[in-house]
Amino acid sequence: MVRAPGSCGVRESGPAGSTVSTTGSWRTQMRSKRRSIVVTGVMLSALVFGSTAASAQTAPPGASAVEVSALGYDQLLVSWTSAANNTDPPASGQVIRASYQVGYLKHASATAFGAGSPMTMTVNAAQSQAVLTGLDAGSRYVVAVRAIAGAANADVTDKANQPWQYPTAAPVSTSAAPMPETILERDIMVTEGDMELDVEWDAPRPDSTSRTSTLTITEYEVSFGEKADGSDSKVWPATITSPVVNLDRLKNDTKYYIAIRSKNSAGGWSMYDWSEAAEGTPMAPAEPELTAPMNVMADAGDGMIDVSWDAVEGADSYKVSWMMAGGSATSSDTAMGTSYTIENLMNGTEYSVQVSAMKGDMEGPMSTAMMATPMADPLDAPMNVMVEAGDGMIMVSWDAVDRADDYKVSWTAGGVTASAMTMGATSYTIENLMNGTEYSVQVSGMMGDMEGPMSTAMTATPMPVEPVPALPLFGMLALGAGLVAAGRRRLHAQRLLKN
Repeated sequence: MVRAPGSCGVRESGPAGSTVSTTGSWRTQMRSKRRSIVVTGVMLSALVFGSTAASAQTAPPGASAVEVSALGYDQLLVSWTSAANNTDPPASGQVIRASYQVGYLKHASATAFGAGSPMTMTVNAAQSQAVLTGLDAGSRYVVAVRAIAGAANADVTDKANQPWQYPTAAPVSTSAAPMPETILERDIMVTEGDMELDVEWDAPRPDSTSRTSTLTITEYEVSFGEKADGSDSKVWPATITSPVVNLDRLKNDTKYYIAIRSKNSAGGWSMYDWSEAAEGTPMAPAEPELTAPMNVMADAGDGMIDVSWDAVEGADSYKVSWMMAGGSATSSDTAMGTSYTIENLMNGTEYSVQVSAMKGDMEGPMSTAMMATPMADPLDAPMNVMVEAGDGMIMVSWDAVDRADDYKVSWTAGGVTASAMTMGATSYTIENLMNGTEYSVQVSGMMGDMEGPMSTAMTATPMPVEPVPALPLFGMLALGAGLVAAGRRRLHAQRLLKN
């Protein structure tokens, strides 16, 4: 490849059989990939001229019917008819074609290279087309093709290259705005969501300031449809000015084909119109897996356990399970919220409690087991305790205590405490006490093995009973005679009253 100083880059055609190697094959393949090659609205101009007269020198078989057309952003497509090459080694009077050379010269009005020095690119001798790239926007170019002489038969004394062959068509001049490059499918990124697709793409390169035109991308169009051939495609109705769009209100679990094209500030659409299609399938978010409830709390009460826990995402109910510690029989119930009260439990028995989240019939993992032991509420202390001391004893009484099934009477003297049960009675006589010794007496209620708080302490001191003094014998006889006489007088008086 030959490159003139200060010129833009050029691209050679590939080897025979490649995309740009045979006559018509580049157009055919590009059209099959991109739908069409846009010629109108291209940034470059081509000036075409007639062929020069044949040289008297011996030249190799060369090019004819040269054609030049605008191809795209900064390109010209040059094609020609290639004559069959001579055999190697060449026969008498023949020169082999070693290669083709494509020359091009930027000029506003020239009709041929003349004294100008064209830029050139060399292509394989079997090629019949080439693509010139890196040209200036809106400029006119003189383009020609010639065969380059190779080996010649020994009898050839004056071999030469083929004269430059200019296009035979009428002069053509295009001076439209440049078109942006086509967006490539590999540059389109599709993120799938619930009934939506987020589409982003790499913007095509902006028109370089090194060109005569510095147009920029102003708008994009996005088409989408369910058919791969694009027959049902629709253009997203919103105006899109940046390389991102959200396509919403789509159908979940349906594949969509998405294509994009860009427009520049002069109104030119992408060189090859629509990009190749990218694919995306909207889908509903996956159901979250249920997790084990956290922060489970078990608070025991009288024959019951209050259970609470943190909510689990996605759960619509909860299963509360419990069993006696060390047992095998499990009970369970459903809770619609994040708390539940387990009732009718045995006081004094330890229970293991677990919770699992539910979504419909699906059950998540169990929580860590929590232990709790129901206990009855404490009894009240007996009220109105009364103590009355006697001879070697103290009689005690009190008011009944709610839920108590028995009572415990305790007495203390000299640091020694004794107690007795009353068999449910609300009074009790403490016997065999020491007279003259002060005792502290308290009463507590009992419910099974659970003892309630003791009453306020009451004190009493047993004392012996004082004896009645005995009367002398004379006194006793006098008393008896007096009583007899009194009785007789009362009887006599009653008789008088009757008469």
